Amino acid sequence: MARPLRIEFPNAIYHIMARGNARQAIFHEPEDYERLRRGLGQTVQRCDWTLLAFACMPNHLHLLLQTPQANLSRGMQYLLSGYANWYAKRHHRPGHLFQGRFRTEVRVRPCFRFTALGGSCRVASWHAPCESSFRTQSTTHGGKGQTLFPVYGVGRIV
Repeated sequence: MARPLRIEFPNAIYHIMARGNARQAIFHEPEDYERLRRGLGQTVQRCDWTLLAFACMPNHLHLLLQTPQANLSRGMQYLLSGYANWYAKRHHRPGHLFQGRFRTEVRVRPCFRFTALGGSCRVASWHAPCESSFRTQSTTHGGKGQTLFPVYGVGRIV
């Protein structure tokens, strides 16, 4: 039985999650995070998306973006397959990197933020509109100053 088609429409805001196969790590070194970030910038430009926020944890990632055109699946294929192919070559690892399809949730509110709660990532509404400049926040665990993962809020990334 074929999978149902993903519902896509213009100007939709999506919360997207992609997890490592069997919950394994998809990022091991700072270069891995940077490569995904560069690929994300290329994908945003290529697909004319508005990237509102993203967060990368060792075994999964979250994106919050708006698509002016109904091209989410095409752009995510470009992003995730590009990163998976690069990752396989760099780490000499065959097989699947990501577990199944990426997961999406359509959002109604225009702005969200990622917050760390109990070691996992959650999305919470912002009361103020998104800033148009790029900013980075490091999330720490238990006030010990250990950075768990970077959280980025953006208006438009190029």
